[in-house]
Amino acid sequence: MNHAAIASAAMRYRMGNLGVAVDDRLSEEIDRVARDAVCRADPDTDRAIRILGTAWTRAGLEPDAIARPWDRSLVDGIFDDSPRLLDALDKLSSRITCVTIS
Repeated sequence: MNHAAIASAAMRYRMGNLGVAVDDRLSEEIDRVARDAVCRADPDTDRAIRILGTAWTRAGLEPDAIARPWDRSLVDGIFDDSPRLLDALDKLSSRITCVTIS
C-alpha cells in the first residue's frame, strides 16, 4: 500500500472537513508534503496511517480506496464514532506539515 497516497487522501479529506477548497495547485502541494513526510519515515506519521488503515479495514471499506480521494458518504461515519480516529487524522496532518517544514 502506498503510504504517501494514503497520507494525501487523508489530508484532502481533513481539509474538506475544514472547508478548504483543494484546487490543482494545492493538490500538488499536498502530494509533495505527504510524500516528503512518508519518505522521512516519521514514526508518528506511520502510526497515524496504521490507525487509519485499521479503522478503514474494520469498517469494511474497499482496501485500495484508502489511497484514493475518500468518498465522504462512506468515510464520515468512521470518524463520527471515534474521537481517537479523528485525533489520528489530525496527528497525521500536523506531522506531515511539521516534518516537511523542518
